Amino acid sequence: MIYLASPYSHPDPEMREWRYRHALHATAALLKAGELVISPIVHSHYLHAECGLDGDWEAWAALDHALIDACSEVVVLLIDGWKTSAGVAAEIEYARSIGLPIRYYNPETQTIFAFPWGVE
Repeated sequence: MIYLASPYSHPDPEMREWRYRHALHATAALLKAGELVISPIVHSHYLHAECGLDGDWEAWAALDHALIDACSEVVVLLIDGWKTSAGVAAEIEYARSIGLPIRYYNPETQTIFAFPWGVE
């Protein structure tokens, strides 16, 4: 199963909604392509937005670690903010610490790939 890492936290709620929608559509595209995928942002966005649960990385770290533990790889969604997201960086670091491969998803081409040079 794929753990889809993507940025979320942002002071602007419209940006959080934009990031959620990109994660939602990427999750749907991967499922349509026959991949098993879990997106913590798709799972948690409305828990944060509608139910008042905290939305930063620290609030979700335990759940995200458990989800990563259940997956065979982490795939990073390449949307605005992925390089600077503390949550995405922590998810990558945790996945590496348990030996999971990290790959990347381009939503424009709907392709998953690894950086050939090994450095993001």
